[in-house]
Amino acid sequence: PPRPPRQQPPADPPADTAAPLRVDALEASSGGLTADEVAKKAVEHAPSLLSADADIALASARVDQTVASYVPTVTLSAGYTRLSDVDVTFGSGALVGAANAGLLSTAACPDGAGQCVVDSAGAPVGAATFDIPQILNQYSLQAKLSVPISDYVLRMMRGLEAAKQSREAAEFAKEAELRKVDVDARVAYYNWLRTVAQVAATKDAVATAGARLKDANVGMRAGVMTTADIKRIEALVANARTTQVEAEAYEEVAREQLAILMEEPVKQWAVGEDVMGPGEHPSAGGKLKEAVDEALRNRAELRSLCLLYTSPSPRDRQKS
Repeated sequence: PPRPPRQQPPADPPADTAAPLRVDALEASSGGLTADEVAKKAVEHAPSLLSADADIALASARVDQTVASYVPTVTLSAGYTRLSDVDVTFGSGALVGAANAGLLSTAACPDGAGQCVVDSAGAPVGAATFDIPQILNQYSLQAKLSVPISDYVLRMMRGLEAAKQSREAAEFAKEAELRKVDVDARVAYYNWLRTVAQVAATKDAVATAGARLKDANVGMRAGVMTTADIKRIEALVANARTTQVEAEAYEEVAREQLAILMEEPVKQWAVGEDVMGPGEHPSAGGKLKEAVDEALRNRAELRSLCLLYTSPSPRDRQKS
């Protein structure tokens, strides 16, 4: 009799309509962990961002310090001194003095009673006692005004511009660090998902190898399998179990890394993001030079370096 026509195997469906591969361990569940959640918590607890905030505060303080150094300053000072009491008396008696210089002589006293000693102008010569007053408490008060006129002309504008550029560079550095923390957290999340998929794949491999070993034992009893075949399949089962243990260890390390990033205790998180469905892929169009130019324009860390290592002149800054 003629042979029936051979049936052709069904053609593979187009790539865009093929059903995506499903892994039960990666099925999204309500309340599970997502990449956005990991990135948000990592940004909230990143020590490097706290350091960046401190750098911005320091740069802002330097701007204020630069402005304050050019403000006229008034210095006030007061002092008090107490002197020791000193005896400045000249002993007992009085000092003789004449009103006019010259030789002394005698003449009739002004009241007509007897003779008196007179000076060269005929004025009577007299004697009197006196004391020197002592000021023991001394006070002082000083005020000084300093105006840096030369600094206004030579240093103020460039120094203030440099301080402002340092602050702006610190802000760009923080923005770059924030992006880095966000990206690193998302990479750690997807690395953890990869280990979850590896654990699921190794468990499936162990189950498959165990089923093959069970079938091989049946075949050996039926006389169609040899002892060497059984040993070879047992080796495959052992290798599959070893791979499973390694995959579980990698998954545990990945979970610990996520816990460190989020500052949470290590636990068995459920997957909360649908990673098995068709994703959105960026277009592969464009040229390498255009991509590099865009990165040079938009990368925050490069803008920070430009501000730190370019001239503080506003014209040069705009050109850079």
